[in-house]
Amino acid sequence: MHLLAIDYGLRKTGVAFFDGNLIEPLEVIEETDHKVSANRLSQLCLSLQAKQIILGLPESGPLLEKIRVFGELLGELTGLKVIYHPETLTTQAAIDRIKLVRGRKISPKKEDAVAAALLLEDYVELNHLR
Repeated sequence: MHLLAIDYGLRKTGVAFFDGNLIEPLEVIEETDHKVSANRLSQLCLSLQAKQIILGLPESGPLLEKIRVFGELLGELTGLKVIYHPETLTTQAAIDRIKLVRGRKISPKKEDAVAAALLLEDYVELNHLR
């Protein structure tokens, strides 16, 4: 099952992909216009033949409603099911994990993609997809 995971942010959106075997942080979309981000993600879904979109959703906060609206837009653009998956502090967890692996600070551009990969890893394990 091909899954695209998204760690949505107002300025940066992390993207990761699961091809049924491997979870890979893909890229960070640096864009403040959510329609432009949604179009880019729609293109990614098509090129990667994604079957579902996993969208991180915080328990509360100012982004909650914006993420839901963004998810609806993605669903309309792609025709794919958008699954909202709980995410809490994924960006900080990504920074911590990369520090463990590399032993140094990483580029802020990469941490959001790793956060999306951690979100996807949690979803895949929770749903026994490996």
